[in-house]
Amino acid sequence: MYKFETEKGNKITLKNLLVDTEGRERIEIKVNEKKFVKGDIFFEKNSVRAYNVSLGKHFAVRLPKEIAAELKSKVEKIKEERKKKEEEIAEKIVKGEIKIPFILVGCEYPRFVIPSSFLNGRNKENILAIAIKKLLPDKLFASSVLYLQDMLLADKLDENKEISIQQLLEKQILATNKKNKKEEELRKKARETGERQLLNSYMEECNDPNEECDIDIICEYITPDGKIVTEKHHTW
Repeated sequence: MYKFETEKGNKITLKNLLVDTEGRERIEIKVNEKKFVKGDIFFEKNSVRAYNVSLGKHFAVRLPKEIAAELKSKVEKIKEERKKKEEEIAEKIVKGEIKIPFILVGCEYPRFVIPSSFLNGRNKENILAIAIKKLLPDKLFASSVLYLQDMLLADKLDENKEISIQQLLEKQILATNKKNKKEEELRKKARETGERQLLNSYMEECNDPNEECDIDIICEYITPDGKIVTEKHHTW
């Protein structure tokens, strides 16, 4: 608990520092003898901003430098410990020690979703994103939860409606392993022969207004020193 007095003579009390699942730094604040309310900490301004219910508006209180510094240190420690814990949970998910539950929702358009209770209030978006990246490092997705729900095949679920992330992403993992194996073989060949090797080629729409072509051929090569270079070839 922290107590101090503002330049205007208001007595401030702070308690219960926390970092919520969205990463916001928050703390309970009381001005004089009023009730405690939850406020957001803004370290760039060394202030706490909260909402005064009785007045129906927000108010801000500037923190003394030493209190702000101590709170910031504690917040960094909380985030560090949370990140470490999330990594540990993600590793258990990858190993299959923690399976992903699904429940059936909807009547007209039934679908399986990950319940909000999964991981007991922890940030499952972050944790599942870490787990996915451990298995599919190059995979891009806006939401880890929605991505896994899209990958779900109902017939893979057991009676308890739980599935390991390895089973859920089986096809994607196999494709990634195959790609990695091919890339490693080409790296070795490029290194041994001293000549670059074609890794991948595809076509895309030409975006150069100065060229009279509709389609470009894109080629990715692995060079003898292991780098991947991309070349674009116009078609006329």
